[in-house]
Amino acid sequence: MFSSFTHQVFEHKTHDLDPRVGNSIVFEHKGVSTSGKVISRTGMRIRVELEGGSSVWSEVKHVTSVKTSEHHSHHDLDGAAEEAAAAAAANKVKAFNG
Repeated sequence: MFSSFTHQVFEHKTHDLDPRVGNSIVFEHKGVSTSGKVISRTGMRIRVELEGGSSVWSEVKHVTSVKTSEHHSHHDLDGAAEEAAAAAAANKVKAFNG
């Protein structure tokens, strides 16, 4: 039987590194810490726009920090990102329903 104190000591704490479209992130790209903005996400892969305007694919596991915007909402997404989010949601429903 564990006391609540023991449970707190062994509780696993993690940072929220779940980047979403519109988040500014820092991630490892080719061994270099790089910053950018998430412009799309497919599963565990993200498309990141770099400061120079180019974009690269990366994986969520390479993200080292996520900065969310206080004012960001679903309505702030551009049309392409909204379509991608809707398609991803539809695919989840389709997979769930079999």
